[in-house]
Amino acid sequence: MYPPDSFLLPLFPLNIVLYPNMFLPLHIFEPRYQALVRYCVEEEEPFGVVLIAEGQPEDKENIKPYNIGTVADIVQVDNLSEDRMNIWIAGSERFEILKHYQSPDEYLVGHVLPVDDEDADPLLFLEQSNALDSLLQRYLELKMRLNSEDPDRLDYQLAEDPGIASYQIATILDINLAEKQQLLEIKGLQERLDKEQTLLEREVKYLEQLLRTQRSPKVERFFWGGEVHLN
Repeated sequence: MYPPDSFLLPLFPLNIVLYPNMFLPLHIFEPRYQALVRYCVEEEEPFGVVLIAEGQPEDKENIKPYNIGTVADIVQVDNLSEDRMNIWIAGSERFEILKHYQSPDEYLVGHVLPVDDEDADPLLFLEQSNALDSLLQRYLELKMRLNSEDPDRLDYQLAEDPGIASYQIATILDINLAEKQQLLEIKGLQERLDKEQTLLEREVKYLEQLLRTQRSPKVERFFWGGEVHLN
């Protein structure tokens, strides 16, 4: 017996993490995902984006998604040909997969449950937002310098809403997919913001060392006990 607020949702497993309030372009060419998009457009329904835990996007039977994903609303569809299309999607709310199965059109369908954020202390966020904003600006500035871009052209504003701000930071952070998924799965908003501050501090330290050594941003890196070691 499923909880009364659970619902059925077509699922699109990808090697990417989508966050609420964030946008993502997708190129659709597999027949099963064309069928998924057509169904969602015709029925004016969303679908769910989930990170792949095991398998590859092209797998049909041996693919396993993570249990936490994000509901995606289709905001634009550009049909390129009979078998290809580009779409833009916008993340809305998070969900947890209770059970999933394969539809007759071979895409996954999940019985899912909404996942809400636990509220953060607004006064604490006001204090923390300055530190987060400074770290984010420094992080983006360093990324631009390493890419030989002019940091004076940097124009980015962190949202005043703590929930949206947390997902902005999660989207911008260039970290591995497991860490991105971990940020999505954190239920407490304050816990997510604290984790993001730690990650930003780590990444800023790494990028500053990288800039000082004038090495390629693709240099391999290892982390141990919070220290950054460059090969």
